[in-house]
Amino acid sequence: MNRHSRGAALLTAMVVMGSALGGCARDDAELPPEETATQGYAQQSPATVVSPDQPTTQVPPGGDAGGEDPRQDWQWVMVRAGQALFTWYPVTDANRGAATERAAEFLAPELVHATPEIQPGQQWLQWREEGAVINAQARVLSEAHPPDTETMVWRVVEVVQSKTTGSGTQRVEPSTTVWMTCERQPDGTWRVKDFRLM
Repeated sequence: MNRHSRGAALLTAMVVMGSALGGCARDDAELPPEETATQGYAQQSPATVVSPDQPTTQVPPGGDAGGEDPRQDWQWVMVRAGQALFTWYPVTDANRGAATERAAEFLAPELVHATPEIQPGQQWLQWREEGAVINAQARVLSEAHPPDTETMVWRVVEVVQSKTTGSGTQRVEPSTTVWMTCERQPDGTWRVKDFRLM
């Protein structure tokens, strides 16, 4: 599906759903039990070597102008949330849920408290054996989305992960796209209210 078609399909789905996005988990039936992705966590994928001339994902600079709290910029919050949610430490993390706790400053409290207990899958155990660290870079895409309001913003965020071990760094394929809803708080800062895999 090309970018235009995917964007149009996404917008159509959001119009039907309205502004209330129902929950963060994708359908568990789509994945094998050991690779179940819930609460917006990415499905595990084998790592592939990145060629030296392959471009890397650039992280938007955000809106940290004038020394203000950068969390007053929803784009900054979405990027940081995406990076925190998909940066994993299999050696020390019991499961991917630990990333949600690390991302707490960017998330609505109910998302943090709803973190599920996830059984580590085969890929996670392999990364643990390798002593791997999974780092994430994120950027907000210019996909179709519902109109922004003063308190709510909807966007697609692309997350690119890389696996680092003593042998070097490899890109994890495929990249992950996440649908995020960001809500403005009474103090003027933004928090991710909902996120789900696309």
